[in-house]
Amino acid sequence: MNMTFLTYIVAGIVSLLTLAVSWKALRECPGLDNPVIPFCVAGLCFLGLTTLNGQWITAILLPYAALGLAILLLLLFAAVARRIRDSKNRFNRELSRRRSDVRSRAKQALQNNKTEQDRSCRQ
Repeated sequence: MNMTFLTYIVAGIVSLLTLAVSWKALRECPGLDNPVIPFCVAGLCFLGLTTLNGQWITAILLPYAALGLAILLLLLFAAVARRIRDSKNRFNRELSRRRSDVRSRAKQALQNNKTEQDRSCRQ
């Protein structure tokens, strides 16, 4: 596969993510809820990610490329954090279930012990 083609695919995906995040963020700002601004940011992000080769335009496009990469890293971090949180919740549910099993067994054992003592006292 051609590396340039792969670069364009990755830049396109990151630009779409940048579009979604900037659209959501700017929609909540009064006066900046125009949908043209997020499309411009996404376009500049795409240009910045595909033309990082030392030209003068790189100085202008570098912040947009950094924005795209930062959003990509934040989404990756969020996915990892969600995975850790889910495994922690699963562990806590299992621990709670086992504790309740131990409590119910202990309660049952105490009841059995009490009934055996009552029987032995009656005899």
